[in-house]
Amino acid sequence: MKKSLIFGAALMLVGAFSFQSCANESKPGVPTEAAIDNGTELADVIVSHAKDGVLALPKSVVELNVSADLDLSQVEIQNDSPLILNVAGGVKITLGKNLNNVSINGNAEAPATIEATETVGICGTEDSPIGIANAKFVIADNLALENAVIDATAIADPLIALSAEGGKVKNQDVYTDAAATDFNLLGEVAIKNVMIKNLKNSIISTNGQDWALVSFIIENSIIQLDNKDKNFIAFDATANSKGAIKNISITNSTIYNINETSSAFFIRFANASNAAKAFGTNNGTSTYDWVFTNNTLINTFKGKNFGNNTVNNSKTNITMTGNIYVDVKNISKFAQGNCTKVIENNFGFGEGQEASMSTKLEAAPFTVPTNALDLTAENGGLNLTPSGDAAKAGDPRWIAE
Repeated sequence: MKKSLIFGAALMLVGAFSFQSCANESKPGVPTEAAIDNGTELADVIVSHAKDGVLALPKSVVELNVSADLDLSQVEIQNDSPLILNVAGGVKITLGKNLNNVSINGNAEAPATIEATETVGICGTEDSPIGIANAKFVIADNLALENAVIDATAIADPLIALSAEGGKVKNQDVYTDAAATDFNLLGEVAIKNVMIKNLKNSIISTNGQDWALVSFIIENSIIQLDNKDKNFIAFDATANSKGAIKNISITNSTIYNINETSSAFFIRFANASNAAKAFGTNNGTSTYDWVFTNNTLINTFKGKNFGNNTVNNSKTNITMTGNIYVDVKNISKFAQGNCTKVIENNFGFGEGQEASMSTKLEAAPFTVPTNALDLTAENGGLNLTPSGDAAKAGDPRWIAE
């Protein structure tokens, strides 16, 4: 993640994507030869120029408007040039196809909602990452965000909320407990090579529904929070909800919070038994893999434990290696006692550090940032190169060669 974004200017980032291919799903369409003015309503362009569910845009089209709710679930946009969608206040865009090389510029007073009813990838490229501002996501199927720069300053809600209407799939073979018929199944949510600024709420929330998520991934990303009291990974939206995650992978990333009075859990389930109800633990075949390696975490969070109501059984494999924790409290509440654990080469500073989880530092190994990400600067304007004993730990982007 070397560079950043300004809307209407160059869009630059890094990355490669594995889970949800962001390639076009249809054969390449032939761009229309008719003139399309920049600033035209996307809905009008679809009516006039889409063919067989494909809107193939000429390179000259770089900016279109969305002034009212728009259903794109059956439309695939193919664009050789980076495209910006200027979305009016409070508008909802419904996706059912991949959205490639398309930036979304919502309204700060009334942010847009991007609803995904099918598995979708919303992706930029290494040379041309997308920008997303003033927009949140509500999903009912798998989601991939890749090569994106996200300004969440105006978003009060979770960045990604699982649909309140529930998912399309229930009681799959992966379920091994009768109670699991109450769960909605989701395969994967992946955030790769993304910068996020001023995230005030959860990065993902069950939205009060009973969701079982097989895999949640954050990779090679910088996420800056301005979060006082919202759990970062919130599968606990109501006291009776049954949210659970089977596999978690957070790697090669930096997550830091500039709110000095923060008090929230990094991850919380409503009940520790929910994963067993959704995926099973007692039949000898179901395992849970939680990988947390080479990350730099700052103030996530000071006021509460790192985890709450998470899985605590021998079928849960937890790997936590090469991390730096500054003002991160009681990591053991994430890596609980009955889990099968590999805990190595971690370093921690601040209250709540535990000898079993990290080597305690006498001082922070870098200058702790207090400002929001600068989306116009390389690596968000941060320099978190660690010194001393922790010099070779943390997010690899900061490690001196």
